[in-house]
Amino acid sequence: MLPADITMSFVVGIFLALTARKELRNIDSIFYNKYLCITLLWTGVIFMPSTLLFLYDWTAWNLMYYTNPAELNSYILTIFFPSLIVAMGASGFMLTHHLIRKKDGKCYLPVIILIAVIILFCAFLILTLDRWFFHVSAEFEGWKGAPCIIDSQGLLMNLVIVGGINVISLAYILHRFFTFTQNA
Repeated sequence: MLPADITMSFVVGIFLALTARKELRNIDSIFYNKYLCITLLWTGVIFMPSTLLFLYDWTAWNLMYYTNPAELNSYILTIFFPSLIVAMGASGFMLTHHLIRKKDGKCYLPVIILIAVIILFCAFLILTLDRWFFHVSAEFEGWKGAPCIIDSQGLLMNLVIVGGINVISLAYILHRFFTFTQNA
């Protein structure tokens, strides 16, 4: 789902910056540093293509059945949404980096922002439960008769595989950021 992908990208950007905070305190530029480059690489090379897989195969579900994908300009689906996902990862990272530099390394405000975003996203998921969990369909028409996410084996299998790739690669990057900054 696009709301989940966009939110996840922003949250990951914050997490990566918080993990590298000891090193980021000493880096003046929020635009030119290796941690931002790695964040952009992860969002652009690993995370964004996985979101495109779901956007292509389950377009109506990704749009949460709010709009008919056939009525959308194809550039919105192929250029705007992927660019937005990468931009949200970068903005989460850069915002956190800026706040770390501004507050002399204290990370209260980025953590508060992170918690608020997660709470708001969970509230959104609860309010839209019928649109993402109970009905999974690639078609816009008749989505209310579609099966639950658990019964949608193709989607569930892709979620497990792609989610595994995303989580394992992200865990590796978080580990490298944390161990590098601990040794520095």
